[in-house]
Amino acid sequence: MKESDKKILIVLGAIIILVAAWFLVVSPTRDDIKGLEAENETLRARLDDLIAKEQMKDQLEKETAEAKERFAAELVKYPADLNQETTVMFMKGVEQANEFLYDSIAMPKEKQFYVLGGQADENELQTEADAAAAAAAENYVATSCEYSVEYIGTYPGIKDFMDYVANYKYRMNISEIAISLDEETGLFEGQLITNAYAVSGPGRTPDTVDVTVPEGKENIFIGEGVKIGGTGAFDTDNGQSIVANHELMMILDNANNDSTDGVIVAADSRDDATFVTSSDNSVVEVKLTVTEEDGKKFVEYAIGNKKYKSEFTGDSLTVYVNSAARVDNDDKNGVDVVISNGTTIPVVFKVVDDDTTSPRFNVKTREGTVKVY
Repeated sequence: MKESDKKILIVLGAIIILVAAWFLVVSPTRDDIKGLEAENETLRARLDDLIAKEQMKDQLEKETAEAKERFAAELVKYPADLNQETTVMFMKGVEQANEFLYDSIAMPKEKQFYVLGGQADENELQTEADAAAAAAAENYVATSCEYSVEYIGTYPGIKDFMDYVANYKYRMNISEIAISLDEETGLFEGQLITNAYAVSGPGRTPDTVDVTVPEGKENIFIGEGVKIGGTGAFDTDNGQSIVANHELMMILDNANNDSTDGVIVAADSRDDATFVTSSDNSVVEVKLTVTEEDGKKFVEYAIGNKKYKSEFTGDSLTVYVNSAARVDNDDKNGVDVVISNGTTIPVVFKVVDDDTTSPRFNVKTREGTVKVY
């Protein structure tokens, strides 16, 4: 080999060594340096952030505590779950508190739709396994349930129902409602959709239901809950026959009149001993309790501590209400009637001459079969 060729080979070998050193040593080292510099910048920014937070430690701890308090205050507006037992008790509470009766209620299972910290899409959190996994991760999971309800009730009862939902201890709302009037009964019926919400998660305990139901009831379908209407025995004359033939009489007049008390309830209008009265110029509560004892039927009526118990023999308890129009703005008296009827006997009212714009007579709550003409 010529001396010139050897020199060329030596130069080429040196170049190859330099290139290999560049790719195998220098370039990776430069990349490592760049990576370390970028990581260092990230750590420096993190350090600066922590130093700033350390300087604001007291303020941040205060704001964190306040945020936790606001979260806890909001959380109590929702139950831990939407189990059917507590839902049934809510529905029962509505019927007992208002002139509103459920005809049918759809009871679907609750649906998980949101995880606090990240929203679930439509196909997520649809199974119990999904919910269990979210709970195991100590997440708060928001759920909802849509109740489709068919109902019947008085107009005040429907308004009271809406108020009941709006002021219920847990967050609920009515998303849809349809109302139609039954001109024969004067009652309203229709459909509505009620939405309920719950939040499950760490420290959340589902509500439990403690129900005590007396055993040995002769007819389990009578005497519990609200029944509106339910008797047509007096429909032919719109209850007019009750005026001449009744078991109980109620007189509602101006409390400031000089002759009689403003409210009189009596089993016998000719016997003062049966009178229970009120002279208050205000709305008073009249309680009617219907019972059966040893095959006999009784009604006890009371205003406050004053009460009287009378036996009656008819197939229904008929009450003639003789009311009067108000004389002026100072005429305030009237009655809220509370009916407790644990029997199969219907209670039927005939109201005559009540004030059209500001009635004196009102059925506040009712248990058993009741109708008002």
